[in-house]
Amino acid sequence: MDHGLHLQDQNKLKTEVSEKESIADPAVQLQQSGSLCKHRIVVAKSLEDIEKIRGDWQYLEDKFGRNAPFSNYIFFQQLCHTFDEKTKPHVIVVYDDAEPIALLIGRQTVCPVFCLKAIGLEILSMRCWTIFFDGIITNDKASSIDAAIDYFDCQLKSGGIDILNLQHIPLNDKAAMKIVHYLQDRFKSILKPEFHLYRELRDAETGLENCTNSSKTMSTFRRKDRKLTTYFGGSLEMQMLSSICDLQPFIEDAASIVSQTYQSALGTGVTNDQHWQTITQALASIGSFRGYLLKSNNILISYVLGAVVNDRFTLFATGFLPKYQKFSPGTVLMNRVLTSLTEEGVNVVDLGFGDASYKRLHATQIEEDLSIQVYGKGFLSSLEWTFISCTSITLRIAKHTLRKLGLKRITKRIWRQHLLRRSMRSLSTQ
Repeated sequence: MDHGLHLQDQNKLKTEVSEKESIADPAVQLQQSGSLCKHRIVVAKSLEDIEKIRGDWQYLEDKFGRNAPFSNYIFFQQLCHTFDEKTKPHVIVVYDDAEPIALLIGRQTVCPVFCLKAIGLEILSMRCWTIFFDGIITNDKASSIDAAIDYFDCQLKSGGIDILNLQHIPLNDKAAMKIVHYLQDRFKSILKPEFHLYRELRDAETGLENCTNSSKTMSTFRRKDRKLTTYFGGSLEMQMLSSICDLQPFIEDAASIVSQTYQSALGTGVTNDQHWQTITQALASIGSFRGYLLKSNNILISYVLGAVVNDRFTLFATGFLPKYQKFSPGTVLMNRVLTSLTEEGVNVVDLGFGDASYKRLHATQIEEDLSIQVYGKGFLSSLEWTFISCTSITLRIAKHTLRKLGLKRITKRIWRQHLLRRSMRSLSTQ
């Protein structure tokens, strides 16, 4: 009886695979050596090509992907509209017979070897394929992982791409790390270890709310909230925005806050431009957009932008007005956001990468990730690797020296104050 059920499951899977949207007139199909000769490889490098693999993309994402917006078909497809003329999609689907078994989601850019932005000078150019985290999806079987490895290997050796840029690969992702180890052994590469911080709002097994902060820390959070509320005469509210009609007002408010911070000089944070308009529209189109504003009447104080996919919230950007810094408005808003997300049924908050103090404050879990740049066999690739390696070594030595002298935090604070003054001067001249 069990054997019969097993056969039924197999037949059902075959039927589901055959009934999925097939690729009529696929963009590019490749037959390569190694494990690729056993599989069909489809390469999509335009919006039209991506539409042809939509069904198989969504099949792999639903079955083997993680709860994140970055691997979502609609989200990626809408982001493609913001690509400049030097950038195009580069998405791969690997098939075993008719069944899709692996998906590589990225974009290919033509970038200069040497660039002087001040005078608009660009010397030589290379093809760079960037795949962000959650952009490598396999069924975890050796055949699909080996097929992805062989495709990367073929592209780097043949000159199809000069640089492969894999961003934010989790060290606990065995499939992705097998790919990283292979590429690291056979090509010049530069590794960048990094921290990835999370907050678990609910226990994964019991569903009960996690009380991870000490009573002293919770008391401190409540006191900060009261002090900020008192400063504004008792009028302090958090607005949660999630609909398409909320997008433009939220962007304008968030950009207004960013323009008065050092983030403006760095070119980070939300700005009122096509890039952020497209990101928020893409998030709203998949029902994931969440924007939070901390306000007192019409006074903007702080903002948070993120996305909810199933039971996970991914933080995109946050900021606050520096003139209220002594009241910790960022912490006040983040705590209110975490409370709102818990009530919404979210279990995990992805706080993103980097070792920012506010992330450490709220994180309950810190994982190690890895970004790797892999360089092909050509002369330009070797030249770029040499230049970037020397620059990286110099920066590491400088950071180590500042840390040993106890000057790292002081230097960072001075630099941020300089950027803030520059942002304010720029704002006053507008």
